[in-house]
Amino acid sequence: MTDADRLRDAIARLGLSQRGLARELCIDERVVRRWCAGEEVPAVIWLAIEALEKRRIEASPPTAFPSPCGDHSWTITDSNFGPIDPPVTITLRREPKP
Repeated sequence: MTDADRLRDAIARLGLSQRGLARELCIDERVVRRWCAGEEVPAVIWLAIEALEKRRIEASPPTAFPSPCGDHSWTITDSNFGPIDPPVTITLRREPKP
């Protein structure tokens, strides 16, 4: 399975569109389109997607899950890669458009 296939599967699991994922990660939607077309997806993005999936599972009800539009931090303490020690914090910032 390619990165593009994995990403499309993750987008579907999250119930998002490519544009929706871009909004959740506060990145340009063209970047997500390039990844879905076959460009390599950075490892930090996989960690952020995993955090989004975890937050969606924990959100109750699912429709109440916030759609972030500022500074966002996820602390990764458990993943498919085994325990991360010390925990990793990922912060994504959306720069205001001029």
